Amino acid sequence: MKRIYLMGSLAMALSLSLFSCTDKNSDPSGDDFKPMESDGKYVGEAVGNFSKEEWYPGGELGTTDNVASGCYEDESPAVTAQGLIDDFNAGEKFFERQFTSANSGFKGLGPASVRRSCLDCHPNYGHGRRMDSYTTSYGNGNGYLLAVYHPVDGANSNDGGYVAEVTGMPQTQATEPFKAPINESQVKMQWHHVTAMESGLPMKFPDGEAYDLIYPEVTIPRSAFRTNPNPYDTGNKAVAVRVESTIGVMGTGLLDAITEEDLKAQYASTANYYKNVAKVADVSEYVNPNFWDVSADNFASGAWYPGTENTGVYADGGNGKPMVKRFTYALTRATLQDGPGANAIWNITNVTRPDRPKLYTTNAWAAAMAEDKEVIEKIKNDPTSPFWASTDDEISKRVNGLLKPGTNQFSNEWHNFEPEMSADHFYEFMVWHRGLAATNGSGVECLHDCRARNEVEAIMWHAYSMNSHAYNSALKFYNLSKADRDAVVMFLRSI
Repeated sequence: MKRIYLMGSLAMALSLSLFSCTDKNSDPSGDDFKPMESDGKYVGEAVGNFSKEEWYPGGELGTTDNVASGCYEDESPAVTAQGLIDDFNAGEKFFERQFTSANSGFKGLGPASVRRSCLDCHPNYGHGRRMDSYTTSYGNGNGYLLAVYHPVDGANSNDGGYVAEVTGMPQTQATEPFKAPINESQVKMQWHHVTAMESGLPMKFPDGEAYDLIYPEVTIPRSAFRTNPNPYDTGNKAVAVRVESTIGVMGTGLLDAITEEDLKAQYASTANYYKNVAKVADVSEYVNPNFWDVSADNFASGAWYPGTENTGVYADGGNGKPMVKRFTYALTRATLQDGPGANAIWNITNVTRPDRPKLYTTNAWAAAMAEDKEVIEKIKNDPTSPFWASTDDEISKRVNGLLKPGTNQFSNEWHNFEPEMSADHFYEFMVWHRGLAATNGSGVECLHDCRARNEVEAIMWHAYSMNSHAYNSALKFYNLSKADRDAVVMFLRSI
C-alpha cells in the first residue's frame, strides 16, 4: 500500500491565518471574529530581548519590512543588493500576466491549461482561498489543484496512483478549438461538517467553548473526462479525487539555505526518537523510509535528486551533483531551478520554454481531441490554424501528433513553434519568484485543502484520529485553558 507523507510542519501551515478564536463556534465569517493585534509593527525594531535582526525570519537581506497589504509584491533586500531589480520587475510581469493564444495556436497559453496566470492561483501573491465550488474560469482566488487517482480499495481510500489519462495537475481549461481534458462544470464539490471525532474527543473544549470542523468531498463523473480511454476504464476502474490548495510563494527560497548536514541531523534525531524513546513498532510510519534508512542511520537512496537532462544548473552552480530533495508537497525536487514555480509556469499554463519544448498533456487527451468531430470541423474552417489540412484524416493526424506530450513543439513534421518564454525571461521569472517573506496575504484558511478556517480548527484536525502523529500535541492543546489556547494562537501568528 502506498503511503502519502506530509512533511510540512503544523506551524508553517498555520502561519498565514489572521483571525482569532471566539467563545462561539469557530466561524471566521461571523461578527465575533476579531483580528488580534499584529506583531508587524515590531519588524525591524529591537523589542524586549529580541534584537531588530531577529524580527526578520529570512534575515535582513531576505525579508521585507513592509507590513501593508501589498507586502508580498516586494523585492527582498538581497535582490536589490545583487543588482537584480530590473529582472525582478520583469519577473513580476510574468507572474501577473494573463497568458493568451491570440497571436498563434500556442502564444503563451497552451492548448490545455490549469490556469491562465500565476495570480489566478495566488491571489494577492499568497495562497489559495477556500472555495465552495471548483470554478477556475476567472481569477476568483481559487488555488485548488485536483489530484485524480485510482483508490486502492476501489472506493475512496487515500492511496493509489494517479490516473494516466490526465496530467498530475489536471487541466480544466482549453483554448479553441480544443476541449479541456476535464469538464470542470461537472466537478462536484461539497463541504460537510464533522459531527463526531473519530478519536472520541467532544466537539467542545473542557471549558465549554465549541469548535467546528469541515471537510470537502469532491467527485468527478465519467462524463466529465474528455480522454480516450476514460479513467473509469483503466486501472482498477475506480476514480477518486482530492484537492490541494496552492501554498504561498514567499520565503520558499529560505529552504535552500538549510544545509544538507542539518537536514541529515534532523532526520537522524527524529528516527532516533521514535526508535529508542517512543519505541514504536514501525519507525517507517513516522519517518519516510524512502528518505531515511533507519538501520544505516543515513539517507536512503530515494532522498537524493540526481542530475537529469533539461533541469538546468543546481543551486550551487554545478551540473549533475545529487542533492537532497526538499521542495514541493511530496519532496520531489532539490533545487529552486527545478522546484515549485520553475515547473509551474510550464505545467500550469503550458507555456513552452527552450528547456521545456514539449507540452504538458497526455496521449489519452490528444487521442480524444483527434477523434472529436467538432474539433476537426473548427480546424477545417480555419486555414490559418497550424492544425489545418485538406482532409479530416490529416487534421486528425496533426492534432494527435502536436498535442502528444512527447512532441517537440519547436521541431516537428507539421509545424515549428517558437518558445513562449526565453531562457532570460525564465531567469527573470525565478528572480521575482523567490526570497519574499511578509506578514499578510490572501486566504486565511489553513491545511492542504483549506479546510481549517483558523488556527484552532487546524490544530483540532490533528486530534480527529488517535492515529494522527500529532494527536498527543493536539490533545495537550485541547486541555489548555481558554487563555492558554489564545496564547498558542497568538504565537503561531507571530512566526
